[in-house]
Amino acid sequence: MLPVPVVTASSVTRDRWAAELAARARAYWTEARTAELARGKALLLPPAEAAPLLRALGLLHDDASLPPSRVPKYFQINHMLALLAPALRELRAQHPVIHLLDAGCGRSYLTLLIAWCAKHVWAHPTQVLGVDRSAAVIEDSRRRCALAQLDDVVRY
Repeated sequence: MLPVPVVTASSVTRDRWAAELAARARAYWTEARTAELARGKALLLPPAEAAPLLRALGLLHDDASLPPSRVPKYFQINHMLALLAPALRELRAQHPVIHLLDAGCGRSYLTLLIAWCAKHVWAHPTQVLGVDRSAAVIEDSRRRCALAQLDDVVRY
């Protein structure tokens, strides 16, 4: 059973922040700008559709732009999603709730990427557990997780 989200002042503030960022991203990421970024590649996670996640991961600026220095990481997470998509599709078909362990999760790019897709793209109940040896890394990952509003899907 998934936990019931608790509405607090901070969650309302995060909701407003996410909604405002999503609006800026939809305005910024025009079809032409997105095509220029993609350069013919399929983007499974377009910036306009995942702005709160990409901002929480430090890939987008607050104005929703993607700085050139972050483009390789952006393409890397899209590539990882493409590689994992068939296995995750099979898991969704076979299990009413998916439980995943990201051992050595580090900065949680993959952890949060899968959680975001499970919640916002596939709408499939998923629980992800991120584990890492570094307490400082886990604390930073928790902060990004809360900012991306994925604390109902991810535990550390």
